[in-house]
Amino acid sequence: MQKNINSDNFFEQLGFPLVSKFFINFKTLPKMQKYFNSMLYQFPFTNKSAKFGSGKNGITWDHKKEIDSTPDEIVID
Repeated sequence: MQKNINSDNFFEQLGFPLVSKFFINFKTLPKMQKYFNSMLYQFPFTNKSAKFGSGKNGITWDHKKEIDSTPDEIVID
């Protein structure tokens, strides 16, 4: 996967125009605006169990080397 892919149009750039259209329409739903405008949307799209992208600089998160700084609860007002 390329590193410099535009985050709003990455499905199109990867050759998935129908998924891209769905994602763009999903992002414009009024009920989703609170999430997309919050800090949660800014977090990496992977989690600590993922095989890529969950650690520093996009590498796999290593629970033996890195402290889990994930908060127990995230509240969006």
